[in-house]
Order: sequence, then C-alpha cells, then structure tokens
Amino acid sequence: MNPIQLPKITRTTRYLTAIALTAPLFSNTVAAEYKPLTRLGNMPTSICRPPINTAEELQSFAVNQSQDLYDILSSAGWSGNPDDVMNAIQSGNFTEKSYGKGTKMQWMGVRRDGKVVAEPNKIWAGKQPFQGFELNVVSDCMQHQLVIPKACCNLALISTQKVASNVTAPKLSVSTTLGDDGSTKICGLGNMNELTRPDGSTESIEADADGCWAGKMAPGQYSVSSKNVSNCGQSSEAVRAFSIAAPAVAAPAPVVEVAKAAAGGLFLAPFIGRQVRAIDPPLIGLKVGHITPISDNVGFLVQGGASYNIKDEELSLFADIGLERKIGHSGFIGGGVGLWDFNTDDTLNGNRSDDPREDLTYFIHGGSDTSMKFHNNPVQWFVEARVFDDFTDDIGNHNVARADVAG
Repeated sequence: MNPIQLPKITRTTRYLTAIALTAPLFSNTVAAEYKPLTRLGNMPTSICRPPINTAEELQSFAVNQSQDLYDILSSAGWSGNPDDVMNAIQSGNFTEKSYGKGTKMQWMGVRRDGKVVAEPNKIWAGKQPFQGFELNVVSDCMQHQLVIPKACCNLALISTQKVASNVTAPKLSVSTTLGDDGSTKICGLGNMNELTRPDGSTESIEADADGCWAGKMAPGQYSVSSKNVSNCGQSSEAVRAFSIAAPAVAAPAPVVEVAKAAAGGLFLAPFIGRQVRAIDPPLIGLKVGHITPISDNVGFLVQGGASYNIKDEELSLFADIGLERKIGHSGFIGGGVGLWDFNTDDTLNGNRSDDPREDLTYFIHGGSDTSMKFHNNPVQWFVEARVFDDFTDDIGNHNVARADVAG
C-alpha cells in the first residue's frame, strides 16, 4: 500500500495562511482598542497644575487657559461650537461627578511636546474612580457629554447623541364668528403657519404674541396648517379645516306710511264751538273730508258735515272747498268757502226773504299733529274760524272752534 503524498508547503504559503487567519481578529482588536489610563494629574501631560477642586477654580481655569481648551476641541475635530463649552462653564452649567473603572472616552486632551492636542480612545483603568466636572452641552443640534478631570483638566468627550425632540404640535382653534371689523380669528398657532383659501392659493401668516392671527375672509372653505419647528429642524404639525358662511341678509323692515291730513287723504273731525248769528248757541258736530295733494306741501280740500245746535235742537249741514298747506314737520294751515244750513227749507226751496248770500261762509283753520294715534294715524288738534258772508262787517260775532281726528 502506497503512502499518501501530501503537497509540499512552502514558507511563503505558511505566511499567507497565517495572515489570512489572523487578519479578522487583528482588525476587530484595532477598531475596539482603547488605551488604558491608570493615573491622572502631576504629569507632563496634564493641562493644569496644580489640580482644581471647586467650581470657582474651574471657571478661573477656563478664563486663564481658554486657549488650551480651544486647542483640544480643534484638535479633536469636535462638531460643536467651542463657545458653547465656554458658556456652559461660565454659567455654572456643570455637575461634579465620579467616574469609575471602565469609563470610556472618545478622545482626551493632553499636553505633548509643548502642544495641547486631543488623543482618541482612552479608558479609565485606575483602581479608584477619578473626580471631575461633567458638562452636558447642546451644540449643533447634538448633546455632548464632556468631562474635565479635577486632577489634570484634560478635557475629554464621553459620548455624543442627537438631541431628543421635545417639539409639540400646535393646538389650533378657529373663531368663525366675525369680529366687529368682519375678521376671523385663528389661535394656537406655531412658529410656521400657512393659510389655504377657497381658490387654492396659500399664504404665510404670522402669529402675534398671544399665538393668534386675525384677518378678513370671504365665504368659503379654508384650511390652516401650523408647525412648531425647532432650531435643529425637528417639527410637529397640526392641520385644521374650517368654513366661513355667507352673512345672513336681514329682510328689510316694512315701511309704514301714515298720511297726514295736510299732505292728502281722508280725515274725520268731531268739533265743538259756538255760533253767533242773532243767537249764541253751543254747537257740536262732525265732519269728514279729503285732501288731494297738488304739490309737495299744498292740497285741495273738500269737506262736509253736520253741526247740531244744543240749545235750539237744530241740525245744520254744511260743505266746504279750499286749500291746505303743510307747515314744518307736522303743522298745517288752510282756508276756503262753504255753504251752511243748506238743509233748511228756505235754502232748499230758494225762498229766502233776506240776502241770498246769508248761508255762504268763509273759513280759515290751522293745527298740528299730536303724539296720540288713532288706528295708526296721528290725532291732530285744530282751530277753525268761520264767517257768514252776510255778517262780514261783524266778524267778532261769528266763530266755530273744533278738535279734529285725522282718519
């Protein structure tokens, strides 16, 4: 039986095989390698000497050796704003903290050959925790956990993470009840707002100090989108649709026109007075009439009625024509001619023995509206004087007074 012949392995083959087997292990070790630190302070690599122990000493160090801190941050290629670190120290935005064995630092500042630089990947391997001042600085929308050890002031970065979002959505409210100036009010707005109108056009609107905006809007369908946007670009949005209704149009109030006697229309007038024509009896009576306007302020008057003599128990019928003129807002004055006692036998038969003009009269009257109403028409007072044609030379003994109600 022949023995199996193995291929001859050369030295070059052995080297290549060893490299292939150990390369993954080597690369992982390099990627995760942190240089251990077992001592801090009182060393040539220390940034400050002597150590610092109080907050006041830290703030003095930041003022006196600010350039060293700037050099560390620059050497590390820190993504934040170095001034944010300085401001945190001077404003007291830091805490004292103890860091135990195994604390990893992405980089740490050191003094090398007279220069201040940052060296990567350090891990605390000392037997006892070291004391330091921790700064949680938000810069460039990232939160950086930094530490300044008390023993050496070698600024170091422990971790960096994105700032957590604390942006809340706006709480929109719309008042579609129009204000005194006809505007609609939108409240609960954020710091970026857009209004969409019924025709699809959009416009940016800016909230006032109370988070509100007001403007005039035509009837139609609207929507408003509102965002709260942080300095780091984080945002939260709310959208609200609403409609503006067309205002209700009130029906016009009915117009009631009340005709005044002087301006035209029918009227009814009771009266009381006295008559002097050989006798002096008291009179009561009633007349009706109509005024036909012939211009804005003048009307043609036709009236007639009955007068009853209480003493003699005699009834006299009469009829008049004339003109009446309106005076001011509610006053009037008029006059004309008429026929009195045309119901008596003498007049009807034409058998008068005396002057045939004795029943012809001339009259003048005037008055105005009162505050009272009768069937929604104004009640008027008025005074009328009448003289018989055959007694024109004795006017003082011929008169009739009356009070009229316009009908």
